[in-house]
Amino acid sequence: MKKTVLSLFLSLYALVSFGTTLSPVQLLNPAGSTSGQVVLSNGPVTAPGWGNVGATSLAAQAANTVVANATASSASPTAFAMPSCSTSASALDWTSGTGFTCNTSINAATLGGSTFASPGAIGSGTPGSGSFTTVVSSGAANFNSLTAGATSITGALTVSQTNGIVGTTTNNNANAGAIGEYVPASATSVAITTAVSTNITSISLTAGDWDVSGVMQVSPAGGTIVGGESVSISTTSATLGGLGSTTFIGATKATGQADIVPTPVVRISIPSTTTVYLVGNVSYTTSTLTVSGLIRARRVR
Repeated sequence: MKKTVLSLFLSLYALVSFGTTLSPVQLLNPAGSTSGQVVLSNGPVTAPGWGNVGATSLAAQAANTVVANATASSASPTAFAMPSCSTSASALDWTSGTGFTCNTSINAATLGGSTFASPGAIGSGTPGSGSFTTVVSSGAANFNSLTAGATSITGALTVSQTNGIVGTTTNNNANAGAIGEYVPASATSVAITTAVSTNITSISLTAGDWDVSGVMQVSPAGGTIVGGESVSISTTSATLGGLGSTTFIGATKATGQADIVPTPVVRISIPSTTTVYLVGNVSYTTSTLTVSGLIRARRVR
């Protein structure tokens, strides 16, 4: 009788213990776990425990596949077969609702309309070609041949002391606003009243730093006697310039004798467009006199 009761007790204990192992997950003791962990089996001998599911614990996938949802709506991820895309001119593209595809011909159109087609390596020792909106270098940048439009350089521009900047090799002119811009003007047979400063001709110069010079030719009538002669570069109309901008000759000439008088080279540094005059002043007697003149300016910076 005792054996029967003991047997029934053990059977009931085993049944209760088995039921305990099948308790709902809500009744599991969370002690020792962290958020996101799951109950992992440790085999038929060791009790299960809390742990993370690592990549090595996932089911095996076919070669060249990824786990993804390539559909256009919410769905469980599946093994997505990657396309073959192994050439040097290939790149993977992702298309919504389709997944990964392979672009086998990378060119300017696929790179957003860039202007280059097959540029060489940039930043290497091998010459290449390409078009850029901005080139930034933390050290020295070497340009053997550079074609550029309007370019702004904010730092100092240092060139070779022996090579320098190559000048023009033909009979052309620098563009307006460029270093070397040349602006001339001339006039002939300008009547001039004795001892009255008169504009012979003038030029309009835009803002910048200019070297300006001129020359006056004095042409008296046959009976005219020329005394003092002055010619000047001036920014004031019909007014001789100051010291360093005027040439004066005080000797009296023979009757009817012509003369040619040059001005000094005068620096004209101006912040805005300015008229610069070639002004003449000649003292003479007896008859009449005219002058001709040339003024010219060269932009130096």
